[in-house]
This record gives sequence, structure tokens and C-alpha cells, in this order.
Amino acid sequence: GQAIRDWTGGRGVEVAIVASGANSALNQDIASLGSYGRLLQVGRPERPVNLAVETFVILLRRQLNLHGTWAWSRLPHREWQDALAFAAAGAIQTAPLISHRYAIDQAREAFDRIRQGEDLHRKALFVFPPGQRGGQA
Repeated sequence: GQAIRDWTGGRGVEVAIVASGANSALNQDIASLGSYGRLLQVGRPERPVNLAVETFVILLRRQLNLHGTWAWSRLPHREWQDALAFAAAGAIQTAPLISHRYAIDQAREAFDRIRQGEDLHRKALFVFPPGQRGGQA
């Protein structure tokens, strides 16, 4: 935050985009904003979000606006269809995105492990037995 404010001659930026769910990124981006600045939160945190007291004071004194968003796309919101098409075409390497694979009958165990903090990963893939898809035979 301070490096950005120094770079802008102390004014700060008008808009900051937090594309990660990292707590440190949120605090730094708020600190980088100038008066009446806007922050767009895109990244979804996996842990509780904490603002330092100094960051909260900045939020109040600079009268900042915080906005959340779920997606980047313009209408008609085809992210999932586009992602599947890219993956099918080999344009996206999906193997590194999946950290764990569970048989569908292990779903309860998988979610229990996630809730207990044993498996802190991005995505888990549930695998159906051959000939069964989405719970249908």
C-alpha cells in the first residue's frame, strides 16, 4: 500500500482490485487507495478475514467504497460453459487444479476432513463408478 501511495505522490489510486483471497492483499490494497477510492473484491478467502486497526481507520477516514463481485464476465455469463469448452479443447490443463480425488461414496469423509482443516485444498474431484454419472445408473 505505501509503495503505491509513494508512487502516486501520496494521492493513492482511485480503484484497487483484490483478485486473491489473501488477507494481506486486502489490507495492502485498502492502504493503497486514495480518498473516496473504490476497492473491488474478486478473490474469495478460505480463512477468516481480518482488517488491521490501521486499515480500518484508513477505510473510515478516506471514506472508501468496498464492492464484492462473483465473476469478471460481461453478459450473458457463460463462464462455466467457456471453461468446459477450453478444458475439452486442451487449452486449460486441469490436472494441476485438482488436489484430491474421492470416490463418491467417500463424500462425507471428504467434507468432514475439509471442515476439520485436514484437507485445505482448492478443488476435490468426486469420482463416480464406471457406468454411473451424477447419481444415475
